[in-house]
Amino acid sequence: MCNITRAPKRYKNKLSLFIIMRDFNWKKHLVECMDSTLFCALSTLENDRTWTCPVLFAYDDKFNLYFISMLSSKHMQNIMKNRQVSVAIYSTKFGVDDDVFGIQMVGKARVLPDSEVGRAYEIYHKRKFPEANILKKQLHKTMLILLKKWKFVKIEPVEIHYFDTRFFDEERQIVPKEAYK
Repeated sequence: MCNITRAPKRYKNKLSLFIIMRDFNWKKHLVECMDSTLFCALSTLENDRTWTCPVLFAYDDKFNLYFISMLSSKHMQNIMKNRQVSVAIYSTKFGVDDDVFGIQMVGKARVLPDSEVGRAYEIYHKRKFPEANILKKQLHKTMLILLKKWKFVKIEPVEIHYFDTRFFDEERQIVPKEAYK
């Protein structure tokens, strides 16, 4: 069930919102949001301070996120000390009066061992280079060279919040775990 503190202004009563929430296709809207941009804002922790940086991401059917980064980067160093991260993904295609939608996620990140890189590579490759099947062999060679200094990270969602003014006005909703587990 979703956490609803009040019905959005556009609904006359909570029953209208309940009907929408009952039939809401969470997966469809999470995919729509993730497909609206290539980048997310990743926040990591170091002691009592946060560090946020943009990363190009890909995702799988359980909404695990994947990105690649250099081990020497601050966010990678932070992840190796503390796996807890947060991520913000939002549509970057809107005007002043348009509706807004986005995702805020709390998750556990881990640097993938070599045995799990193949699947991450396929997911990432499809997202970053969808039209590049012809160049796949060359991209594969390039990626193998990069993987000496760069490592894949997988973020498993612990909690996902969804914001969409088309349906929920200005209220964030907690996405039911069955939508992504």
